[in-house]
Amino acid sequence: MGILIGIQLFVIALFLLLGWAIRVKKMYGLISGFSDRREEEKEYLIKNGYPQKIGSLLILTAAGMLFLLPLAFTSFTYTMEVQFGFMMIFLMGGMIYLSRYEVPGKRKRSYWTSSLLMLVVFGMIGGSPLPAIKKMS
Repeated sequence: MGILIGIQLFVIALFLLLGWAIRVKKMYGLISGFSDRREEEKEYLIKNGYPQKIGSLLILTAAGMLFLLPLAFTSFTYTMEVQFGFMMIFLMGGMIYLSRYEVPGKRKRSYWTSSLLMLVVFGMIGGSPLPAIKKMS
């Protein structure tokens, strides 16, 4: 159990560090694809607050995971699943929400890409035990 708590603390520290670097130190190159955009797009996104909101999303994800960390010290069996589930739902839902701050020409594509990615990932996670359940019965 100690190794799992250590992994959780590492993930929390990583999200905090990345969120802080993006939000406070303005290291926008850490955001995927931000460096490849045209200068006009970068200026629009910065003016609209998109990179700062991504940093806030990472920091809030770390805070939520830190809030759930005490579950590891209880008799609750599914602590790791709850923490990783929170992380995935919060990050993917946050990316769908943040698509509204995208450049107007790419906003709709960003929304659909994020939404489909979330559906595929949750479908793979939720659908993976089905063959095993059918085999058992």
